[in-house]
Amino acid sequence: MSVSTSVIDDKVLLKADGMPTYHLARGSGDHLMKSRMVPGEEWLQALRHVLYGNTFAWKYAEWAHLL
Repeated sequence: MSVSTSVIDDKVLLKADGMPTYHLARGSGDHLMKSRMVPGEEWLQALRHVLYGNTFAWKYAEWAHLL
């Protein structure tokens, strides 16, 4: 599967009070727990979490999508 980054919108990662939003917390948690990622079609936005991880040079255990 290929997705153009031009169709992925920006998300807020930190709130004004310094607390992480869901997107940063989920990506960080997946990395730290070495999760196997297998989201369904309804969760294609999870691809942005991989992009965040790439920014930090994180490696994910395994990644797949159910379509």
